[in-house]
Amino acid sequence: MEIVGLSEEKVKKISEIKHENDWVLDYRLKGYKSFVEQKMPLFGPEINLNFDDVIYYKNNEADKKSGNFEKFADNYLNFVKRLRQHYPNSKIVIMGSVSGSEYRSEATRKAAELIEKNLKNVYFMQTEDWKIDICDDKTHPTVQGYEQIAENAANFLESIF
Repeated sequence: MEIVGLSEEKVKKISEIKHENDWVLDYRLKGYKSFVEQKMPLFGPEINLNFDDVIYYKNNEADKKSGNFEKFADNYLNFVKRLRQHYPNSKIVIMGSVSGSEYRSEATRKAAELIEKNLKNVYFMQTEDWKIDICDDKTHPTVQGYEQIAENAANFLESIF
């Protein structure tokens, strides 16, 4: 599935597809509003961009059909099984990515489901719903973001130990 072009409805659809919290949708809608209010720069060479032709969302149907998600999940499960062999009585906690691509999130979610179904005392710390302050590079947490990660992780760990 692809979403080409951008509108408020398409922003809402993307957020719905990704099962995002309301705060993420609000953030997206504010970003969309700012985007549509921007004017193209008047300096430099003329750039003729048609934003209605841009693909703003593309899911990973090809990877799903090719089995790449399942291969990733199987490999992840095998890794955790090897870890379990070395620590047979320990609780194992796996932390999801705090920031990253949708692909990584979806593939990791599939791996977590497989692991939790097949192994005992293995806990997957879902991080997708955490509100974390991210740097301008859109990838790395700020200092406050790291503090938020630590607080969320501590709360999760307290719930299982």
